Amino acid sequence: MRLKMSAWMGSLLNRLGAPGFVRQGRYTGHVMDVSVEVRHSALYTVVSVNGVDVYFHRVTGIIDGVGVSQASDCMPSDTFGSRRFDGQHGTLELGARIQSESGHASL
Repeated sequence: MRLKMSAWMGSLLNRLGAPGFVRQGRYTGHVMDVSVEVRHSALYTVVSVNGVDVYFHRVTGIIDGVGVSQASDCMPSDTFGSRRFDGQHGTLELGARIQSESGHASL
């Protein structure tokens, strides 16, 4: 009965567009080498998975941005450019990897 009531309440909140709540905490999985951390700030709830930080607006639950923490193994040369807006054709095109003189990608 309790599970049905929770499911009904969750469905209602989803229809109303209410954000979900996530508790602060940390999980480390040793079998697949996964690290997940949830932390809160005044404006955002930050979910970090293996060094990739996803920022959710604290009130609306909408994704506000993504970042990479220094602790991750991501190197600038492994990073592709972001999607660029082509104003003439009104389309998005995927930015290519931009190489600097040192051979590292720059954005």
